[in-house]
Amino acid sequence: YPQESPGNSSAGGPPSGTSGRWQRLEQQLDEHIRILEASQGLEEDLRKQAALVKKREQYLSYRQKIAARDAGEQKEITERLAQLESELTRAERELATDQEPEAKSRTEQRKLALKEEHGEVQRTFQKKRQDSQSILQDIEERLEGLQDELDFREARISKAQQQLVSTADNGPGSLDAELAAMPAEDGKELLRRYCEKLVKLRQREK
Repeated sequence: YPQESPGNSSAGGPPSGTSGRWQRLEQQLDEHIRILEASQGLEEDLRKQAALVKKREQYLSYRQKIAARDAGEQKEITERLAQLESELTRAERELATDQEPEAKSRTEQRKLALKEEHGEVQRTFQKKRQDSQSILQDIEERLEGLQDELDFREARISKAQQQLVSTADNGPGSLDAELAAMPAEDGKELLRRYCEKLVKLRQREK
């Protein structure tokens, strides 16, 4: 029967007599994978954060435009209502004076037309005001949702950055030296396990 040479792994397991060293290497590689996951997650969160910030700025700009348009329309309609009320007052004063029947009839018709226009301007203003308020409320709700998502992303980014800084502070350890001193067969086995874990990582990302 063929004999296994010392240092070769048996059935894909750690080499005989080196289980502690093997376990330490696997732990270091697991840590490397966790760092890789954190880095990739951080990049994705940063991209999503940038997109959310851009969308928030668009909504804020839109809200400002709606508010400015609303203020302009309110000013215009207020001035028109004041003008109509002034003309109505003048028509009422004219009706209070002695007028010829034909002139009085024309004044009454003018007063009626002014009252109708006054009511129409008020209704138009109220409708526009309601529409603007509905749009602004929708924008506020969307901004609240965006802020919640931004808070979530910022918390994830902060956590990932702290994890990466902590890992960097701890240093790479002796992993490079351990790998350099490892026999070729052991290195192949460790590489196989590392590749399997990377494949699982990619599958989780999908």
